[in-house]
Amino acid sequence: SIRVLMANPSLRAALCVLALLCSIMAVRAEVGAEVGAKPGPHAVVAPPPEPVPEPARPAVKLAESESAHGPSANVKHVADNAPTSPQSFAEKTPEQMLSSYITRLQAKRVQQMAATEEILKKGEYEHRFQLSKALVDEMFKTLRKSQRVLEKIDVAKLDPMPVKNESALAALITVWENTGMLCDLVLRLPDMLHLQIDGHPVRPDVLRWSIATCLDSAVYADESMRTPLRLALQEMGLAPRDPSYTNPYRGLDSAVPPPSVRPRPRLPRGPIESRREL
Repeated sequence: SIRVLMANPSLRAALCVLALLCSIMAVRAEVGAEVGAKPGPHAVVAPPPEPVPEPARPAVKLAESESAHGPSANVKHVADNAPTSPQSFAEKTPEQMLSSYITRLQAKRVQQMAATEEILKKGEYEHRFQLSKALVDEMFKTLRKSQRVLEKIDVAKLDPMPVKNESALAALITVWENTGMLCDLVLRLPDMLHLQIDGHPVRPDVLRWSIATCLDSAVYADESMRTPLRLALQEMGLAPRDPSYTNPYRGLDSAVPPPSVRPRPRLPRGPIESRREL
């Protein structure tokens, strides 16, 4: 009977120990259910799951002569100079397409002017010169490619937004968007741009052509967008200067260029030097 079992001291002690162990195990089970059991010092812990990598972002296209840490990388964060995609127009009528693009271009021009102002804020002349050179080199290379495409087309016969001719529209968009910023640089950094354009065998003609293409377009019908282009033509000597012409931005960058970027005097070229240039 129970009385007989409890009268045995050894058996009674064993029963007490067993009851204590059962209560401890019950408490552990309750705690583990609430907060989760923690692994012991010798427990094998499964490694945490590897994080899912984010999809790779496309690399920013820089000028061929610049590295990812060069001058062109320093201005990419100010304004995205990538041209608008022709496939981005979802409007139905040509009038809606033209109006939509003009709105986009005007917003882009605000960004481009802000990018030019950022260059003006750089302290050293040579730093500003290298930043402007990276942009100018890339823009002239892009404009020349578009010029080759449009030279094969009668642009005057195209619609204001020739969506049916994607190659022509892409080339025109490139001209419209790069020419405006190039003229910003001409007006705000005139001395630097004269060094990079004057006397060049191709750039003066490309700039004259790109400005004429913009002025002939309905995209640049607004006088506020046409004025900087006309001023740039006069500043670069590509059109006769009006008697009352003044560059409203000249003097913003009046620091004297260091010897490393000053133009060298031109010496008479002999036949050997001419062959080197070729």
